[in-house]
Amino acid sequence: MDKEIGTTNQLLAALSLIVIAVYLKKLGRSIVPVVIPMVFLVVMTIWAMVATIGRWLFGETPNYLLAGMGVVILLAAIWMSFEAWSAFRTGAEEPAPVTS
Repeated sequence: MDKEIGTTNQLLAALSLIVIAVYLKKLGRSIVPVVIPMVFLVVMTIWAMVATIGRWLFGETPNYLLAGMGVVILLAAIWMSFEAWSAFRTGAEEPAPVTS
């Protein structure tokens, strides 16, 4: 169970870096110091979760419940990566005005 907590913790850290990078891009500042650790966190988190899911599915004592939870976390990480890419492409644009 500690693996899921660690993975979700790393995903939260990557999400925080994504928010900071989009904010800095919107301000017109350099995002390189934030993007490098963000990419590292996302790649390593996904890699670690894939390895862990494999161990839970194909190890000596399979644990399908933990594997299912791991798949959900993995899908969240992949979804977060696509959302980050979308935010970087549109992050510098001015948001549409809110009408009430």
